[in-house]
This record gives sequence, C-alpha cells and structure tokens, in this order.
Amino acid sequence: MANPRVPLDERREQLIEATIAVMQEQGVQSITLRTIAKRANAPLATVHYCFENKEALIRAAVVRWLANMVGYAANIPTTAGFGAAVLSFAELYWADLERTPNDVLAQIELVLWSARHDDELRPLIYTGYEDELSGIFAAALENERPGQTFKAREFVRLLLTVFDGCSLQYLLQPDLTVHKENFFFLIRNLVDSVLGEHAPV
Repeated sequence: MANPRVPLDERREQLIEATIAVMQEQGVQSITLRTIAKRANAPLATVHYCFENKEALIRAAVVRWLANMVGYAANIPTTAGFGAAVLSFAELYWADLERTPNDVLAQIELVLWSARHDDELRPLIYTGYEDELSGIFAAALENERPGQTFKAREFVRLLLTVFDGCSLQYLLQPDLTVHKENFFFLIRNLVDSVLGEHAPV
C-alpha cells in the first residue's frame, strides 16, 4: 500500500527539521538536497518543489532557528531587573553549550558558511538576535531603573561577541574551566557597564 500523501506545509516542516538535524550532526557543508530528502524520507522531487535550491532550504532553517530562539528568550525574567535578565540568558546559553555543543558548533558553521555563500542570509543571523533580545533587556532595565535608557542593540552585539569568543574556545578545549569563568566575568562586566559600575555602554 502506498504511503498517504503528506500535506505540503507538513512536508516543508519535515525538510526544515531534517536540515537542522543534519547541520547539528554533520555541519553545514554536508547539506545537499539529496541528503535532506533521504533524512526526511521524502522524494527528491518534493524537495525541489518546496525549495528552489540548497540556499533557500538553509535560509528557511535559519529562520526556524531564530524562531526557536524567541521561545528560548521567553524564559528570560524581565521583572527581576536588568542584571538578572542578562545573567539568566547567559546561564541558559552556557548550559546549552555544555549539553549540546554540536548545536552551537552548527550555528557557528552556519555563520561562516553564510559569510562565504549567501548575501541574503548573512545579515539575518545577528539581526534576529538583536531584534529579540534588545527589547527584552530594555524592558528589564526599565523595571530595575525606571527612566534609564541605554543602547540596547549595541549591548546585544557586545553580548554576542562574548558568546562567540568564549564558545569557540570551549568547543576547542571543553575540559578547561577557564572558558566558563571568562564568559561570566565578561558578562558581569557588561552588566556593570550599563548599571553604572563601569564606563557606560
């Protein structure tokens, strides 16, 4: 008996999930339409119908990744204040890095791949984080220091710089505890710079 036909929207979701899974396990360089079709148990012709090319499929996977991050960011407490919000996000991130390092490695590979191959995808990655996190951290600061403003998007960029640098060092030498120590030292200094302990951001 033939398998029931999968609705197109459901099939697209399956292909995107398969793309993310392959990126996490084997890296972005392993993505081909044939590989994704096999992973999703879908006809290759269906993949071509759903996505114009490999770049379009990867771009859809990035959008999904960013959408997942929205749910991830929803766990950040804004009522407890700015410092608590930033540290909570940092703790969630580092716990994920230690638990699923291949996921973070795939994200880094995706950034490098887009820098070489996809002008449309390149600006989406960090801008997506900026869009989501700047509003959360601005709300947290307002709860802690009503009326105080700061350059939220620039702060998020600085935060991501710390994330990227410490993540790379951890991925190369995960047994060294200094990476985590440096990560939280830098995060706390960024928080202090906004709250007035150091030069303002």
